[in-house]
Amino acid sequence: MFAAIQPGTPNQQVMPYAFYNAGVQIFDLKDPKKPTIGAYFLPKMSGEYLSNDGSGFETSEHSNPVHSIFVEWDRNLVWAFSNHGIYVLSTPLLGEPKRGSAQTK
Repeated sequence: MFAAIQPGTPNQQVMPYAFYNAGVQIFDLKDPKKPTIGAYFLPKMSGEYLSNDGSGFETSEHSNPVHSIFVEWDRNLVWAFSNHGIYVLSTPLLGEPKRGSAQTK
């Protein structure tokens, strides 16, 4: 899943995708006739987390760890939202991550 508005200009040679139980996969599209998986991230698949009401711990769902991603194209970062938390990812496919506040042009 992608959010409708993501900062920056998307890189047409890279396609990050949330693959649920297969984590985050980032496709290298430099050769559009032969896409490859250029990078991937798989968070832990099970464990305990604090319940929504804060009354105790619950065991996580095994089948769907990565629900969605958000790409900051202007900072070369991918945010992955999973059953166990939020992860910020970087990969050489996007370029060096740009730290600090985003620059507007």
